[in-house]
Amino acid sequence: ILRSQDNLEHLKSALVSVLQRTRYQRHEVLIADNHSQSPALAEWLSNLEGKGERIRVLHTDERLSNSALYNVASAEAKGEYLVMLSAEAQVFNANWLDAMLNQAQRPEVGIVGAKLMDIRGVTTQAGLILGFNGNIGSAFVGERKDAMGYLNGHQVEQNYSAVSGACQMIRKDLFEAVGGLDEEHFEEAFADIDLCLKVADVGYLTVWCPQAQLLHPGLLPDAP
Repeated sequence: ILRSQDNLEHLKSALVSVLQRTRYQRHEVLIADNHSQSPALAEWLSNLEGKGERIRVLHTDERLSNSALYNVASAEAKGEYLVMLSAEAQVFNANWLDAMLNQAQRPEVGIVGAKLMDIRGVTTQAGLILGFNGNIGSAFVGERKDAMGYLNGHQVEQNYSAVSGACQMIRKDLFEAVGGLDEEHFEEAFADIDLCLKVADVGYLTVWCPQAQLLHPGLLPDAP
């Protein structure tokens, strides 16, 4: 699921990266357009529609919160697994989806996240740690993406309190069972972290998967 909201250039780059750098082909791309006003974006989306079932465009009649938009799009998804992907992200390695699905299919796993990095190959965000510096923080920020890290933790799948919604995989039935993203309390930020905590409350793990790598600034929002 890609969010569209007057962000044509970012959205183009994200979509092209998914189409060109994803080895696992049994997926659809849902572009959820949040009542955009850009004529150029509207024309581009119109050109995408009708070009097969691999790409679908959903339109809202009004501007929704970020959380509400993803909830609406998730309800329309045909697949067994959902991937919420930021339009500011670009796929880096071709096996990203295979790697995430490999973890998500484990019965004890609820959510899977990815390694975020910049164009230099430096990690911008890994797994999220609640209470880090009194807020929310990430391990391994600033390290080269191929650095091993403490106890090889930068290269090994492991459990975390949360992973970023910039790229987050979850089974659709589990997403629905926990009520999706919280539209009331986390309209624009922290709904991804709240989702990880809700999934943990019902007994599932959140796994960070460093083999899934994406270009993304990895900046965390300020605490509420």
